[in-house]
Amino acid sequence: SPVWSRLFGSARGDGAASVLATSDGGTLIGGSFRGTVDFGGGPAVGGSGDFRRAAGFLASYGPGGEHRWSRLTPVGAGADYAVPGTLVAIAPDGAVYAAGGSQIQRYVP
Repeated sequence: SPVWSRLFGSARGDGAASVLATSDGGTLIGGSFRGTVDFGGGPAVGGSGDFRRAAGFLASYGPGGEHRWSRLTPVGAGADYAVPGTLVAIAPDGAVYAAGGSQIQRYVP
């Protein structure tokens, strides 16, 4: 049976790419979002409002689902997507490492 659950997201196509359990029973989530989302630390705005542009996020929760921290990677340098949470790892000392990428799409009329 579930210990805790939360619903996150906006109306703009958000998603988790990685979910990890921490050594103390917490949870680490990484992915991307558009629009405004509250991961527990207050509203965060992702992308530029354009439906195609997404920002990346990492969010950490305690064993009972309490928000510990969340970090955002805004889209920049002309990229349409920034997804740092595609691959997330936790080192033995508790440090969090995230890797991902960005994508630039050019539309020619």
